[in-house]
Amino acid sequence: MGSTNWFRLRLIRLTCVLLLLSASNVFGQENDKFLKAGFDDDSTFLFFYSKYQKAIKENDSLYLATINDYPLKVSYWLKKPFIIKDQKSFLNRYSQIYSKSLRELILSQTPDDLHTTWRGAFVGRGEVWFVGYIIDDSSRILIPSFNLSTDASNK
Repeated sequence: MGSTNWFRLRLIRLTCVLLLLSASNVFGQENDKFLKAGFDDDSTFLFFYSKYQKAIKENDSLYLATINDYPLKVSYWLKKPFIIKDQKSFLNRYSQIYSKSLRELILSQTPDDLHTTWRGAFVGRGEVWFVGYIIDDSSRILIPSFNLSTDASNK
């Protein structure tokens, strides 16, 4: 009977150790969520995303025009996508792209809500993509495309 209790106690200890190791592994993976998506590190992406949300909240179209990767592809569901060639063209179509519903979606998304893949990070169901680039020996986070469900100009 004594050896059975000793075995149970060892089994419980081993189970606890394994649970702790697996929990730390899961949480450790989440800490590198944006690093694994191709960004320099999580803190760099989190700083960028907070600045992005601030620009959305303040409707800062000038800042938002500087963080796109031109030519910028804008797709609408069941419609032919269009290309925005430069910042000036973006500013002309700003309200068409950043509709009220898109701005609300972006502002409602915490970094934990964002999805990541090897290609980058995205808001919602891929409405806005963020990708890390190396430009002139420095890294930047840019938006290469928008995938929108409806044409905001019709609202």
